Amino acid sequence: LIIIPCGYHPVVAAPGYSLYYLWVLAGEKREMKLRNDPEHEWINTLAI
Repeated sequence: LIIIPCGYHPVVAAPGYSLYYLWVLAGEKREMKLRNDPEHEWINTLAI
């Protein structure tokens, strides 16, 4: 179990490997506030 109080936490898997990521929300509000790292915002402008 890892508690991440703040900041950006990028995750990556090497080519050919699977990555499973589990987020658990705890507390009274249970809000997920997503924010992108400003240095990597350009990725959202790429065409898929």
